[in-house]
Amino acid sequence: MIPRPQTALTRRFLALGVTVLLITMTAVAGLYRWPLDDETLRPPAQPMSFATATARIAAQTEAEKADSRIRSECRSVALVHPEPSAKAVLMLHGYLGCPGRLAGLAAIYYEQGYNVYVPLAPRHGRTDPEAHRSLTARELTTYAGSAMDITAALGAETGVMGTSAGGVLATWLTTTRPTQVHRMLVIAPFFRPSADQVPPLAVRPMTVGSPGPRYATARTEERRRGHVARGPVHRP
Repeated sequence: MIPRPQTALTRRFLALGVTVLLITMTAVAGLYRWPLDDETLRPPAQPMSFATATARIAAQTEAEKADSRIRSECRSVALVHPEPSAKAVLMLHGYLGCPGRLAGLAAIYYEQGYNVYVPLAPRHGRTDPEAHRSLTARELTTYAGSAMDITAALGAETGVMGTSAGGVLATWLTTTRPTQVHRMLVIAPFFRPSADQVPPLAVRPMTVGSPGPRYATARTEERRRGHVARGPVHRP
């Protein structure tokens, strides 16, 4: 049997299919090569005095009270002694969480002599349940960096603890603020979805452009290279 020659339409479809395949492969390769970290998202430390730190906390407290979009039970928590303490701790709540969830633990730290700061994450604790959807990586790093600056002025030795996504930010602070963070405690940090939730090959494409998972995955890669400790960090 003599094969029938390809028609112009068939050749056109084949060319289109090859073009689409090449574009798809290029896009996927680009996603896997896209950097997960960005130096512009690492705000430098801003040293300040104890008086400045407490004034900023007071201003934040008043601003949150005046903001009708923030639920009263989700306002920032600050338990600060009249003077700088020997130890201070920054506590970061999880994604869609509130400082109130850490209030009990914060009180225990305070009773032991710590100065404690539990700030509300941006676009969290709102009366609008969809407010968090517009959260950006820059807002997260600015929030964590500013909170660390304040906490560093509250005590001689400062630590950071975080739960879930707050644990990711705590780990990020440990890698970017080594002179400020002396101890770190993370509880159930959300470094990346489990294989049961998301296929491993899909994690990277999902991470690019997403504020939380982006830094979770970046910090996971640093852990694999040995740049992040897997427990409390202490530096003399």
